[in-house]
Amino acid sequence: MPTDVVGSGGRQDSLRAGLALFERMWRAGVPDPPRWVHPMPEAGLLAWLRRLLGDRLHTEDGERALAGWLGADLFGLRRLPPAPGFVGGMEFARLRPEHVGPLLRRISLTRPAPSPEELTATALDAEHATVFRARRAPGDRGWGQPAGAGAPTLGETVEIPFVVHGIWLGQPMPVVTAFREHYAAAARRFPEATVVLWTDIPRARAAAVLAELEPRSRPAPPPAEGPADDRLADVRPLVTWARDSGVALVNVHEVFHAGHPLYLHPQYVLEMAKQRPRGYTSATDHLRVELVHTFGGLYIDGDIRFDAGPPGGAEPASLPGLFAAVAAAPVACTLNVLPAGVSNDLILGPARHPLLRLWMECARLNYSQPQREIAGGLEVMARPYVGHSHQGLRHLAPHRTGRVHHAALELTGVTRDDLVPTAGAVVPANEVTWVPKGRDRADIRLTGDSFLPRMPGADRDEVLERTMGLATFLIWQLVAREGNLYLSAVEPVVAALPDPDAVWTALLRLLAALEPVRAAVTSITAQRLGEGGAPEHLWLPPQAAALIDDTSVAVSWFGRDPAEPDRPVWLLDEVVAPAALRRPGA
Repeated sequence: MPTDVVGSGGRQDSLRAGLALFERMWRAGVPDPPRWVHPMPEAGLLAWLRRLLGDRLHTEDGERALAGWLGADLFGLRRLPPAPGFVGGMEFARLRPEHVGPLLRRISLTRPAPSPEELTATALDAEHATVFRARRAPGDRGWGQPAGAGAPTLGETVEIPFVVHGIWLGQPMPVVTAFREHYAAAARRFPEATVVLWTDIPRARAAAVLAELEPRSRPAPPPAEGPADDRLADVRPLVTWARDSGVALVNVHEVFHAGHPLYLHPQYVLEMAKQRPRGYTSATDHLRVELVHTFGGLYIDGDIRFDAGPPGGAEPASLPGLFAAVAAAPVACTLNVLPAGVSNDLILGPARHPLLRLWMECARLNYSQPQREIAGGLEVMARPYVGHSHQGLRHLAPHRTGRVHHAALELTGVTRDDLVPTAGAVVPANEVTWVPKGRDRADIRLTGDSFLPRMPGADRDEVLERTMGLATFLIWQLVAREGNLYLSAVEPVVAALPDPDAVWTALLRLLAALEPVRAAVTSITAQRLGEGGAPEHLWLPPQAAALIDDTSVAVSWFGRDPAEPDRPVWLLDEVVAPAALRRPGA
């Protein structure tokens, strides 16, 4: 394994920092993390789901098997955060449609945290909210499902709040992007709607921005790049834009927490642990369905222009028209209907629609398949990707999370012809924000002091947290990729941290020190073709490289060619080679 050539002083500093980081991770390990139990559906819904997906669904044996596919939660990262005080014991499942918009506006990060009294039903009633309603005759409540299918029915009245959900997770939203333009344009054109951007920015950081802006009657535009010690440089532009545009900015975990968890919380955490755009995209794939299932309304990708559509034609030609048409339509839910298919970049429907509930269950089951099955088999993975029209399919996001809606539609027999057309109300586009355009780099902006062994500070905690996330992701991939140590997947994140050599040392030492993990490794991925076609190699410091035994060849390893069992293979334009981890010394 190649190593960096650095001065001995710098290498020794990195070694000491790496060992210190390893010790902190070792102490942070959770011996017996709490087991995540997915909420049991009510009896009628469960019977329908089992009829479509199998009798083992939500049985003790079935759940144990599904949990095994997610890998060990070594640091308890799947532990749910506590509910913020202002939501109290609020039951979001019972939230009335006319309260959704007012609630989301009042908990926006663009304003101070509300008091519990501001979120009571009486307080929310005081604020006007638009809801699209359509009454249904008893025979029309089955959303097109056969009478004997056992599918849950819709209510007597379909109610969809005029709420537009968008999501941006993980990394700062660029100052110049269609997402900002389109969400802001929709908020201006439809003031009766609540336009929400869901984020993982903590309230404390947004509050610090508000404290800066409060004395001013109108905030001045932020500089393109703040000073090196500006800890708000990544959040200031977003909070300022949302406040000035009338867009509510809502933190995911102020709504989904220990008192009201995401149904796909473990899967969401694993995707976020990648700390890469493709992971954030997959986390968004889960979150978008849960948002519409929980609150109702419209989820729409921000690169789609949805403040106007082409005039004329029989299709709904505006957002209000689309909401009204979906509420009255037989299926009462729609996705983005394209000329050649159906996309999940638009989801519109009432809260708790059975199709969305099935979609979430299909997404969960998708994590019980190894990567070779998800990607179409080793023969498909072995073909060249870079430079071809299918290049985006070398990444797992489209396979594991991006196409789940097709399974739900197929199971229910719903086709694109059954869905309300969307082309009159939106103008499709695709920025493909999750695929790097050149050298694959992670955008990580630490928020405290420099990460140095002698300087305790915020960054040391953030580096610890990020490295624990990478370890959790690699352990999951040992299951999904059948013993493959997928180092190339985390290399861009490690390279973006202040001392990559220290992180590599801590990460490899931790994995090698965990005997079940060490024994599971039978191959390694450390070389790939970049998105532009240039070869990219993983460079490890000597102390980390020494833990990898690239002379070891297991009887079976990921991608092994029976004709040449010792030869590395190319899968998804990455090199998979037989290898093992050595036990670390003292």
